[in-house]
Amino acid sequence: MGSMNVAQLYNEFFIITEDGINIFSRSSAGEQQERMEMISGFLSALNTFAKTERGESMKELTLEQTTFVFEKREHLIYVMTSVEPKAHQLLKLFLEKIIESFGLMFATSFAEFNGDIAPFESFADVLAQIQFDFAVDTANAALDEFVENEMLQSISVISKESGEIIFTEAKQYVNKEDLGFLVPLVTRSSEVVINQIVDQRVAWILEMSAKDRVMLIQPREHAFLVEEYKLSFDLSKESMIKSKKIKEKFTRPLFLSEIKYVKIISNSGKVLDEIQRDAGYTTAIKEDATMLINASANLVKKYYKSDLKGVAIADSQKATLFVVFKDFFVILRGIQDDFKKFTNILKYIQQIIA
Repeated sequence: MGSMNVAQLYNEFFIITEDGINIFSRSSAGEQQERMEMISGFLSALNTFAKTERGESMKELTLEQTTFVFEKREHLIYVMTSVEPKAHQLLKLFLEKIIESFGLMFATSFAEFNGDIAPFESFADVLAQIQFDFAVDTANAALDEFVENEMLQSISVISKESGEIIFTEAKQYVNKEDLGFLVPLVTRSSEVVINQIVDQRVAWILEMSAKDRVMLIQPREHAFLVEEYKLSFDLSKESMIKSKKIKEKFTRPLFLSEIKYVKIISNSGKVLDEIQRDAGYTTAIKEDATMLINASANLVKKYYKSDLKGVAIADSQKATLFVVFKDFFVILRGIQDDFKKFTNILKYIQQIIA
């Protein structure tokens, strides 16, 4: 099983009948079906041995590197394998949701099961959605580059239900108590702002401190994925630029042409200026934006012991960047794709404060 030693939250998943029939399986490494059948046969034999010799069901088996997690429901055995010991808590919740969804989807089909496993293949789409809802897909992608990516400092998954961190991989100290408390607060504020702009879900939130620390939050149905980055430079330069100077910059058509709309708001909530380059990006947000700035400033101050420099949030199509100054903040809106890279967002910030 050497191919299983890959940085993934889980490596293989099986649904096996009590008779040892593999009715559904998936491998993150893209294993061939023959190999998956061999593994499922081995797992079924282990469970049979435990039941006949000990009168018990298998719950967990740990090898030198690999852990097998077993859950038996009705006449089915669900098995998930992992070489990531820190993922155990997350995988338990993930597996419970899989079991619940499979049971609801195939309660009738399995009662009439005649050996044909083809109908169960449709569960692949449901499994993919559950992976997304628990941020397992994106966490796996981040883990793949964790060692090589010098900027990426930590990956954490927070349960939406409990606020508890259920997975962490880190090169630095992670304050789990503060993270579990502050991230949901900022996300709720971001959701209010997004709802004021467009009726879509928040895709991601980027928190930028005045130092070299950046936090990327991706809310999902059952979890928050939090990635922390350390940049090779910081944004600590205190600019004394006036709001009118910013307006002058954006009245030039070629200045940061990716920005389609600009609004400048005082700390007291008064709209100071507004530049509309594209009517499709206009927004009336004001008070809710101030609430988001305050929640983000609290997160950065408490977690990074630094001042807030900027916040970026996005739905599936558009993104909004908030850049904080001493007496006011600026709202910049554009296409989501233009905001996906740190380098783009930092370019926007650096050019308007220069």
